[in-house]
Amino acid sequence: MAAPVLGCGLYLLNLQCPECGTVQEIAVALDTRLTVDSAGAKLAAKLNGKPVDHLCGQLRLVPPPAPDEADPELFRTPDHAERAAGYGTRSDLT
Repeated sequence: MAAPVLGCGLYLLNLQCPECGTVQEIAVALDTRLTVDSAGAKLAAKLNGKPVDHLCGQLRLVPPPAPDEADPELFRTPDHAERAAGYGTRSDLT
């Protein structure tokens, strides 16, 4: 089975607490980082997200939306003009 291909942009991750096992939703921005030195250039993934408050064992008051109810704009890959204007960057998370 092939791994899914992700584009740069904002995503919601459902992360499980290693202590209590509850799932917490965290927004992250996936971007690229280019480093250049005398040996050449390297491209790497850059992931930014803000930590969220968590109390072990705490249950959510509102369940997360079903995948078909999620905002489709959240998973849209920005085009080059939008990326140049700052869409899909860490500033979108604030």
